[in-house]
Amino acid sequence: MAKGSHVQGGLIPFAAKTIREKFRAGSRLVVAVGGPPASGKTAFSEALVKSLNDNPEKPIQSCLVSIDGFRLDTSQFESLGILPHWGAKRSFDFDGIRNLLEGIRVSRSPVFYPVYDRTKERAVPGAGVVSPETDIVIVKGNYLLLDDQPWIELETLFDLEFFLDTPMPRCLIPWFDGAIHSVEWKDALWDRYVMAAPRPRTPSEQQYSDRKLRTRS
Repeated sequence: MAKGSHVQGGLIPFAAKTIREKFRAGSRLVVAVGGPPASGKTAFSEALVKSLNDNPEKPIQSCLVSIDGFRLDTSQFESLGILPHWGAKRSFDFDGIRNLLEGIRVSRSPVFYPVYDRTKERAVPGAGVVSPETDIVIVKGNYLLLDDQPWIELETLFDLEFFLDTPMPRCLIPWFDGAIHSVEWKDALWDRYVMAAPRPRTPSEQQYSDRKLRTRS
């Protein structure tokens, strides 16, 4: 089976079976779950972890890691000039994400990572941990499967990739084609609400993005 697969949110048994077939005892498998905002990544990933942990015939110690904890704190936005781009690619600590994935792959010591607290709208350092006993690590995030630099560099750190191919929320970009809004603000909307999901582009959408997601079969 190819490394990248398209799955719908209800196909937990298919994804779990694919992971079990790929897994080898004594090794650690790192699995990416990507997709646009509100595509069901959290629900899918949580159900997948539960299916792997609770399998009566072959339970496998699994956990879920979200990259949301690597959002930059809003206190950093103004100095970096990205205040309008909350949630966009540039508002994430990419190097931190890559270092975490590299650590998860090679370390059998506890690996700690930040967790995003939505009630406080900020990350809590060291609030999450991948324990030494964990065999399967499901990593979820909006941008994990982008072809753009530097995100494409993460490809070698995943053993399997699942993209949630779900209907997209309505694109807001065409509504702001007048001159009253800046290109930067349009880009921020694009990153947050559309994120270059694999579907046909309208001319208006294509004007603001040359991004694409891997859609390998």
